[in-house]
Amino acid sequence: MSVCLFGLDLYFAAMLGVSGLAKLADRAPFVAALSRQHAAWRLGRAGTRRLLPYLEVVVATCLVTGFAPIAAAATVVALFTGFFLVKTMLALRRSQGACGCYGSAYLERVDGASVIASFILMAVAAAHLWLATSVEPVGTIWRAPAAGLYAGAVCWLGWKVVTRHRAARQADRSTPVSADWPAPSGP
Repeated sequence: MSVCLFGLDLYFAAMLGVSGLAKLADRAPFVAALSRQHAAWRLGRAGTRRLLPYLEVVVATCLVTGFAPIAAAATVVALFTGFFLVKTMLALRRSQGACGCYGSAYLERVDGASVIASFILMAVAAAHLWLATSVEPVGTIWRAPAAGLYAGAVCWLGWKVVTRHRAARQADRSTPVSADWPAPSGP
């Protein structure tokens, strides 16, 4: 059962890690999806936009490394319950467009099938929490290679995000000033 728990740790870490990093890499699709779903995200939309990607990455890191396993599993249940509720509300409203759950990594349309998939993920997350509270976690010999791969992937994706932002900032600086606007002056 410990191996099953570890498998679920890695599964949810991959889902949340990719989702959080995709939202951090390109915030525009996530922010646009939140704006379209204003009624569904009424509670703390600005906080959700800023904090959710970081929370997903932190929880994914905890799952891979085995740090605070019960708290991480409980957070996974809370996240997937929230995702299920939001998708259910969007499906009932017959919302068009992607839900923004995975940022720009995967633009998922909200329909009955995605609500069912979210329900299944919520149930699997609850089973994961049950396993985390009742089974001894795997040892360091199992976690070390997974943590190394995870750290390498996060560093590589982080480097890609930083270089993308630098390139965008540099492109903004090199954009010529319009003839309608006065040239910037300053020291």
